[in-house]
Amino acid sequence: MTNMDYPWFAELAQKLITAHENQRLPHGLLIAAPKLSGKSNFARLLAKRLLCQATAKIQSACEQCKSCLLFNAATHPDFYLIDKLVDNKGVQKKSIGIEQIRELSDKLNDTPQMGGWRVAIVQSVSAMTRASFNALLKTLEEPKKQTLLILLADNAQIVPATIRSRCQLMSPVLNESLILPWLIDTTGVDKNTAEIALSACYMAPLAALAYIENDGAKQRASVFKLLDDILVNSLTPQDFIQQVNELAETEIVELIAEYLHQISKHKVSALHTKYDAIPDKSLHQIYAKVLEFNRALLFSSNLQFQIQIEAILLLWFELGRKIKGQSKV
Repeated sequence: MTNMDYPWFAELAQKLITAHENQRLPHGLLIAAPKLSGKSNFARLLAKRLLCQATAKIQSACEQCKSCLLFNAATHPDFYLIDKLVDNKGVQKKSIGIEQIRELSDKLNDTPQMGGWRVAIVQSVSAMTRASFNALLKTLEEPKKQTLLILLADNAQIVPATIRSRCQLMSPVLNESLILPWLIDTTGVDKNTAEIALSACYMAPLAALAYIENDGAKQRASVFKLLDDILVNSLTPQDFIQQVNELAETEIVELIAEYLHQISKHKVSALHTKYDAIPDKSLHQIYAKVLEFNRALLFSSNLQFQIQIEAILLLWFELGRKIKGQSKV
């Protein structure tokens, strides 16, 4: 593969290259990896190389044939990208409906317009409904020749077992030894800064890249300061929500989780003694609730986010009040 590829996908890429050379490329591929790990870019690169007319192998794409030019222009007739649609008001829908999958199935049953492969990527598998999964099942059960369906998921467990069993499940190797050198080389930051970014972004490489480029450290410090204010009762959970309302819901929950995790590791501040009075049991209980809520967000978009997160932060507020009361005794 070329140096444009992400190193943490190298092992996965080699498996696909070998399968293609042996004419054993699966018709269904489920790539499971965290958000901002690069799985979407990897899937598109795979599709482009598979569709390229000038090369018989998928190690590279020529960038000059008609297929590559059409792919780069997002007009390739045998490439399909399925994602949540946008309504007439410009608002993205919450789910991928059955009609989208039925339309995709019809296209995959047609003769390829350029006489080669047909590739479809389902970008938001977590947004698929039960009906749309059932519609997709028929396509996976009766695959056409030279047809590849790539499903992208943050968590493979959200995909029904009937779908998983008909796809080859693959995941990148997300470890620091592969990601850290790439992050340092790409951004030019020192090792310590790169390590902080990776830790803050739960080892998601592209999230860490954005964290560095968009000065995520300042945002992180700002949110941590607000959470400190809740602990000392100078800020209410309701005020906290108002002050972070520009952040995505998942981002808010992940920052709260990281804050609590860092406290447990005494890494939030060099003056970590201000957290010494927090009972480990109470800290772990609140942290567990945040992680549970974060998992729930992966499986449902119908949660009452503000009510739920305020209830968790109220526990943090009340814990701070209790600590203050004990210190006065």
